Amino acid sequence: MEIRDSGYRITDELMCVLIGSWGKLNIGRSVKLFAEVQENGLSPDVYAYNAVLEMRKVKKAEELIKTMLRIGLKPDNFTYSGLIKSFK
Repeated sequence: MEIRDSGYRITDELMCVLIGSWGKLNIGRSVKLFAEVQENGLSPDVYAYNAVLEMRKVKKAEELIKTMLRIGLKPDNFTYSGLIKSFK
């Protein structure tokens, strides 16, 4: 990940912010970053999942919700709002 070369400490919170921000600019990059989070040993939290769902172009929104539940994350109001918006 390029962020490693920047000198910033990589945290779950930083990744969540980047996922959400890049989602508004470059959906493909944001989804790729979301996958990299898991590959690099970080645990996406409910906010990271919500950021991906908020893009509204996720074809597998329902699958993301199921993954959240499987790993023990509790969806919140923003999660369900993102799920509903993904079907528009």
